[in-house]
Amino acid sequence: MRAYEKNVKVLHAALVANTPVILWGSPGTGKTATVEALGRHLDYKVFVVTGSTRDRTDFGGWPVVADGEVVVKPFPLIRELVEAGERAILFADEANTVEELQAVFLGMFGERRVGEWRFEARIIGAANPPEQSVGGFPLPPPVANRLIHIDWEMDTATWARGMREGFESIFPELAPSPEPAVLEAHQRAMQALVASYLERNPGSLNKVPEGEQAGKAWPSFRSWTLAAKFAGAAKALGYGLEVIAEGVVGAVGPDGRGFVNFLSQNDLPTPEEVLEDFGKLPKREDALFATLMAVGAHVASNWNQATWDRAWDLAAYVGQRLNKMDIAVRLASHLARLYKEKSRKLQVRNTVFAFQPFVEKVQELIREA
Repeated sequence: MRAYEKNVKVLHAALVANTPVILWGSPGTGKTATVEALGRHLDYKVFVVTGSTRDRTDFGGWPVVADGEVVVKPFPLIRELVEAGERAILFADEANTVEELQAVFLGMFGERRVGEWRFEARIIGAANPPEQSVGGFPLPPPVANRLIHIDWEMDTATWARGMREGFESIFPELAPSPEPAVLEAHQRAMQALVASYLERNPGSLNKVPEGEQAGKAWPSFRSWTLAAKFAGAAKALGYGLEVIAEGVVGAVGPDGRGFVNFLSQNDLPTPEEVLEDFGKLPKREDALFATLMAVGAHVASNWNQATWDRAWDLAAYVGQRLNKMDIAVRLASHLARLYKEKSRKLQVRNTVFAFQPFVEKVQELIREA
């Protein structure tokens, strides 16, 4: 996979996961053009904010008198961003060129807030290496740790093809967006795998680096959470390990390579294989949980009576035959939520009610706590 295709798929997965990204690359290599093209392709409205042409006063508003009170009205750019809702991308270009804007960017990247106003847009930043920027500097660690850092590349062959055939021709084919239930199941499965890996490798969990790396990707509780959300979204989209690795390492730095290796060695069975033969379920609990969440995503994408019934049989098997009801009930809960969300209802078999005593016991324990 060429670097450009991989990076576009990384951006797509980050948009689906709703994880902020920053692109690091030399000026004039197509970062802005690609983000704008991606916005058009996915029907997102793109708002471009260029750091080197802004100051703090651009991100506020002006006071007006309304109903006898003084209120602050946002400037047009901010108002349009807020009104655009989720189907928008805030593209913060040259994010490392004006130091006085770092508090503004921290609010944008960390809280999706500009001044007094919150927004729901996806976030993509871009930065040139400090030595190639006007007034460039490394990002402060609190800002850097809220982003997935991607090294942006445009290889010669891809650029040459764009020059000959038109740059629309180099844009890769992107997977359709997954249903919310599918995305959630894959992200929960990936969170379980991340948690399992870090329990075995606690030294990779939280390491604040020194020097230049503090302004790029490094591992923390926050950035590992970003990595899991991204990897789950990439998996839900059907993108391979190469795309997942780019985002994971971009979130937590070199420590992410260990997790990618762990992921590649967890050769989990496909949902179809498990539903065909329960004996193919993995023995380790983290892998078992991840497999059941993948089954939940499969049911959401293949909503029919046979798949639904077989998934409930699987949940009962895990809870009763394997004596792992705590894991089985997670799949059962996911299936029940799907039933509530789907407009086309399926027949409910008696297997479903096998989980009722367990749920009632949990509720009793909660009341007694």
